[in-house]
Formats: sequence, C-alpha cells, structure tokens
Amino acid sequence: STWTKRLTSTWRLQPYLKNGKDAVYRLIARLRKDEDGDEATSCCGDGWTSDDQEDNCEPAVTEVLIFDTHTHPHLDVNSIPKMKRFKTIRRCLLMSSQQSEWKTIEQLHRTYEVVEMAFGIHPWFAHEYDPQPDASWFKSLRRYSHKSHLMTLTAFLWRTRDPSLGKLESTNMRGYCVIDKTNRQTKSTGKVEFDKQMRIFEMQFQLAIELQRSMSVHCVQCHGILFDFLKKQKEFPPKVILHSFSGSPELVISFLKIPTFGKRIYFGISHCINIMGGSQKPLACMKVIPNDRLVLESDLNNALNMEKSILKMCDIVAECKAWTREETAATTWRNALVALQMEDKINC
Repeated sequence: STWTKRLTSTWRLQPYLKNGKDAVYRLIARLRKDEDGDEATSCCGDGWTSDDQEDNCEPAVTEVLIFDTHTHPHLDVNSIPKMKRFKTIRRCLLMSSQQSEWKTIEQLHRTYEVVEMAFGIHPWFAHEYDPQPDASWFKSLRRYSHKSHLMTLTAFLWRTRDPSLGKLESTNMRGYCVIDKTNRQTKSTGKVEFDKQMRIFEMQFQLAIELQRSMSVHCVQCHGILFDFLKKQKEFPPKVILHSFSGSPELVISFLKIPTFGKRIYFGISHCINIMGGSQKPLACMKVIPNDRLVLESDLNNALNMEKSILKMCDIVAECKAWTREETAATTWRNALVALQMEDKINC
C-alpha cells in the first residue's frame, strides 16, 4: 500500500519494522492522523513515538523551569512557533545531526531566546563526510563551534539491522555490551561504516578538547567501545553528556570511575528513548547516577510535545529520587548549566 511504501522508505521510521506488523499498523494509523492535522510525536534515536501514551496522562504544568539538553524541533519547522508558548522549558539545546542543519539552528538561536545551539555529525550520516582535518565540513564545524557552548559528538553504532551481518555479544565485564563492528550497514551505501564513524568521532573529540567545549555523545549498545576509548585518553573535554543513556547501572559506576575524567561525565535521560520501551534498567540507572550528574532530555523531532515529554521525565526522576517536581527541575537545571559550562551565561 502507499502507507507501507512511505513507512519502509523513511529512514527515521525503520526501527518500527523490528517490532512486527502490529507496530507497523499502529504507526500507519498515527501517520494518517498526522496527515489529517492531528499533532504527532516523534523522536530521534530508537524511533519511539506514541500519541496515545502522550495524551492519556498529561502531567499538569506547574511553575517549574526545565532545561531540555537534547532535542531536534528544527527537523519539523512547522512546529517551531510552539516554542514561543513554552511555559516550562526555559532553555532547550537543539542538537544537529548533519552539516545542513547548522545554519538553521543558528538562525533559531537568534530568533528564540529559549534556543541554545549544538553542532556536529550523527553516526547515521558519518559516511557522507571526509574524515580529514582539512575537509571543508570540519573547517565549518570549527567556525560554528566557536559560537556554541556544546558540540554534538554523535558517533558509534546503535544496533544491527541485519542479523546475518554480525553477532551482538554481551559480557559481564564492567557490565557493558560489546558490539561487533560488522553489525551495521549504512543504508545509502550498503557497506559497513564503523571505521569512518570512529574517525569522525575522534576528530570531533579532539576539537572539543582544543576549543574546550562540552560534548554530547550518542552511543547505543556499544558502551564497551566508548568506555575503552575514554579510559585511554590523556586529555578530555571539559564535560561529556552520555545522551539518553541506555547502559546498565554497573556501566554508570564504571564511567564514573574513569581515572581523572569520570567526574566530568553526565547522563542524559529521555522519556521517548529510555522509558517508553518499558525497560526497568533506566530506573535502576537513575538510582546510581549521582544527583549532580543527571540531566533531562526530550529528544523529540518537533516542538509540539516537548514540554509534555520533559515533564513526564521530570516526574519519573522525582519519584525515583524521592524528590518533588520542583526539586527535580531545579537540580537538573543546575546540572545542565554546569555540564554545558553556562553557569555565568544564563541567569534564571
């Protein structure tokens, strides 16, 4: 059908296919709703979306201020005006995925007080960039990064799409998973691009050190590779946020114990990635993440439900930490300012 063709041809919606035909049918129904003009929720990462779950139990908006440290509303320009009516999100960090988004994010930063900027390359697009220090995109990234407090350092594989390509192995060593480098093919090239992802990541990592910028790292199901990389470094960016952290509680402790640099690591948690899948692991992680190392994310691709999503995540953290919503918002706000080196730049 036309809807099936639309679904299977859209790279952002590919994660639904792994959940079987029922998930596909539910998504098609939501796409039809969206086409008819209803609001739809989408998120970057594992692709969780659920209008029904978002609408059934909307949290009441209270006078709390929240810093959304990872979001992508620039990917849906029609939703951008919603940011003018935000009541709870006082700052949101727009995370780029590729070079074509950098100018848009900069323009939105100039237009909306709520918008902060982050520039970088997502692993899904790393194969499109020349991993050489004199490449034009890298020179441009250097220029843009002088304008922002954060660099989006998004590298590493996220999960296999073709089981025949490789085997995902788990290990009890430090509680993390090791992923085979042959596990993912890039959709547009049909080739394994892990080495290129690593080179792009390392270039951005070194640039963050040079410019003394904080960074956000996208890492799913390959925390062992990231852990081994980080613990070997002799220099480190000022702060590192592990975006929508999906590792184990044991991994949280391991990252925090990295000599010298563990104290610079923060953990981002989002409702659409960490909670909607139904896993109890994020709740266990939140209990061991130090109170001053936790930040909130929406990770949504439009502005329509950002506040609703971030408030849900705020309430879940509050329950897990035995805080009030106000205490959670205030604590994660302070954590975000420290993680992004913005303590002296925002007075609120």
